[in-house]
Amino acid sequence: MPSSTTVIRTTALIVVSGTIGWLVAALPWLLEGGQIPISSAWPSVLPDTGPWVPLPAGEHRLSALLVTAGVLGLVAVVVAHAVTRSVAPGIMGGVLAGLASVGDQWHVIAQLSDGSRGAEVLVRTHVGLGVLGVVVGLLTGLACCRGPRWVRVTAWGAAATVLVSWALDLAVTDPISITAWQTGAISHEQHLLALALAVVLAVAGWRPLSTLVGWVGALVCAWIIPAGLTALSHLGSSAGGWASTSDGRAELLDGARDVLRAALDPTNRPVWPLAAAVIGGLIGATVLVIVDRRPDHRSANTALR
Repeated sequence: MPSSTTVIRTTALIVVSGTIGWLVAALPWLLEGGQIPISSAWPSVLPDTGPWVPLPAGEHRLSALLVTAGVLGLVAVVVAHAVTRSVAPGIMGGVLAGLASVGDQWHVIAQLSDGSRGAEVLVRTHVGLGVLGVVVGLLTGLACCRGPRWVRVTAWGAAATVLVSWALDLAVTDPISITAWQTGAISHEQHLLALALAVVLAVAGWRPLSTLVGWVGALVCAWIIPAGLTALSHLGSSAGGWASTSDGRAELLDGARDVLRAALDPTNRPVWPLAAAVIGGLIGATVLVIVDRRPDHRSANTALR
């Protein structure tokens, strides 16, 4: 049996990793105020008077909700692995923090909903996206820390892509009053994505050659994830109170699929960020190889071991 000290340390790590995961992930939402925005699904809520919830809420925050829940699971696992080289406490911490956050959000918005069919769909969508985000985040964090090298590279590419979206949410905490520098940050989204991917690819290197499969996986994730978030944002912003009829919801889903197909079309999006990431990754990986071969660097590495 594990000693009481081990049990206490493991329990503490579970709590700390889950708490850090939620704090980091929800930081953009917390800086925004954390209050439920007005919505036709909960008409009793007036502007700037909504109750506090731990995760982004409202039909216009669906993509932010998915990103936040995903980062929560990802950070929890990575933090625990960084401390103990074990992912189990992080997974448990992420699960507990995710259940607490999603459960609290569901409890609040379910009480505020007006009982219409559209409101019920919106509440269920919040719960579904929250759970999905946490699960995907936990799996991505697990892949970042475990598995073959190409899997880890692919996972870090996905994580970098999501973190770029998270960083933009952090920069723009008030979508209504956007300053000049915030507008500049949004306009440089593609540059940030290219830089983040280049760093991932450079650190990963290309040896063994199977690592290049991870390069391809990272680039695919960087292409698909933003397209999916764009379609999800369109779904929320076009809902108009989340139509209460099945025909209305089917029309919304058809529209979201059309947006997704358009966002995946290379003629509608710049491809240069991926090319720049590959070039930057090759240059960075080459520099790291050269530095690693220097005798003084080898001596320093030997001394640190």
